[in-house]
Amino acid sequence: MTTLPGSPSEETPIPRFHLTNLSVRLITAAVVLPIVVIISLVGGWAFAIACGVIALLGMIELHGIGYAWAKRRGHLDLVSFTGAAVFGLAYIGIPTLMLITVRNLPNGAVWIALIYALTWGTDTFAYIGGRLWGKVPLAPRISPKKTREGAITGIIGSFFAGILVLLVTGKFDPVFLPLLMLAPAAAIVGDLFESAIKRTAEIKDSHLTGFNIFPGHGGVLDRIDSLIFVSTLTFIFLQLVQTGVAL
Repeated sequence: MTTLPGSPSEETPIPRFHLTNLSVRLITAAVVLPIVVIISLVGGWAFAIACGVIALLGMIELHGIGYAWAKRRGHLDLVSFTGAAVFGLAYIGIPTLMLITVRNLPNGAVWIALIYALTWGTDTFAYIGGRLWGKVPLAPRISPKKTREGAITGIIGSFFAGILVLLVTGKFDPVFLPLLMLAPAAAIVGDLFESAIKRTAEIKDSHLTGFNIFPGHGGVLDRIDSLIFVSTLTFIFLQLVQTGVAL
């Protein structure tokens, strides 16, 4: 069979359109972010149910990670499953209750916005800093792609993102400065902690096979790992402020 010049043939396959990982991440964020913002503003049962669903999915993923780890080492027994369940409740369940409690506080929407700014700000600025200046690995054995330069950029950028939220909402007070300095570091630790869990189980992403609700972002655990630590820290700090201990 004769083909005309420039015509597609078996020897010259037709190019296919592929989205880069960054493009997929941006599209997913553009879809998910408005939903998260709306539910957070509505609060009440809508926020509590949404948090409960995400927490449940996270615990299912954690159970899958634990199963993969136990299967490789031949520890598929009741003790292992019980330990994984208890760890899941402590690691995901309790921080989720703390996040819901924070939303139900006076000015709860402001504190949730602050948590998001400190969490997502750290992640976003760390990504930018790592791409622009990243050279020295932060924790090469746990997460080889993370750099110290990215972490520093994330901490600084998140600090100012938190200040901006407090200024815009009229809630800025010097008493919050310790939280603004500690929360970005907590976000990084939370990320590394979940990475260490995956590294131990020898898996890349936390999502279950065939069930990836955040394309380009890994699994649910990959999205809430930093949020878990920042929510816990913010809840404790707000309780200290409320009781006057942090004043």
